[in-house]
Amino acid sequence: MLDEKIQEVIEMYPIEVTGVSRARGAFICQTTQGLRLLKAYPYAESHLIYESMLKSVLIERGCLNIDSFLYNKEGQLMTPGRDGRNYVMKKWYDGQECDLKDRVQVLKAVKNLAMLHSVMKNIHFECPWMIHAQAEPDDVRFERRSREMRAIRSYIRNKKVKNAFELLYMEYYDIYEGQAKQAGKILEEMDYASMYRESVEGGIYCHGDYSHHHVIMNKNTTAVINFDKSVKNVQIHDLYYFLRKAMEKCNWDISYGMDILNSYDNIRKMTGREKACLYALLLYPEKYWKIANHYYNSRKSWTSEQNMNKMKKFTSQTELRAQFLEKLKNW
Repeated sequence: MLDEKIQEVIEMYPIEVTGVSRARGAFICQTTQGLRLLKAYPYAESHLIYESMLKSVLIERGCLNIDSFLYNKEGQLMTPGRDGRNYVMKKWYDGQECDLKDRVQVLKAVKNLAMLHSVMKNIHFECPWMIHAQAEPDDVRFERRSREMRAIRSYIRNKKVKNAFELLYMEYYDIYEGQAKQAGKILEEMDYASMYRESVEGGIYCHGDYSHHHVIMNKNTTAVINFDKSVKNVQIHDLYYFLRKAMEKCNWDISYGMDILNSYDNIRKMTGREKACLYALLLYPEKYWKIANHYYNSRKSWTSEQNMNKMKKFTSQTELRAQFLEKLKNW
């Protein structure tokens, strides 16, 4: 039976609900107008207004298959519940997340990203949250994470007895430190700073979290959801993130990766600078940093099997990853 507090929130919206089911901390509502999703909104109202305004621009430009917000009966986007949380209701879609092992689905998703990028430019509007609406520049991010990798190395060096995870980290450190330095050098040589500045000033936006989890597919529709991390940024960052996830899943299969790149490029032609930026982003050992940083910031007296398995998998792909990067470098 549906919680009375949730029922009260649903009744605040001008829709006719025929059924409700639970889904990952949210509620899917079957309505006479299609599926809707009710969920607690974790950010401030100013962020919600920003996200809604951005989505409104995309809808005006023809991007209809996104999780747009509904207004409640009082004309508000946010609805307070008696449980102390604030809720939003969004348009929702029947389907499954994009399967990274399904080439047809992945290529459809990356084509959809290229089309999305084509309209996520020259967007200018004002709202209070806009002062936060730009990503950390990748060159700054590289420098910060490289410092963190050095700090982890220093910590491990100073330990008299090193565990298996720490030994594996040190075994590959020189390789990945070299890649990190080279990636930073590429961004500097291609004048990434001006590329980033042009994106911010030109009102060019990224989805900010374009992963397979946020692309919902069915027989007729490819929908994109969860724009809460969308900010002004170099758009290639979205492609990098989606491509890296796909390549890690498919063991850096070169033909698969090139199909993804060509599918994107056929719809939205990349510039030489964008290709260089993409190469630098993929060259930087993000996964190596992420796994080690999680370990370093947790209880260091023990190493979870999950952390160890992730590091083993990543380091085992070192040569295959290098082969793909070499192909990309000459693309």
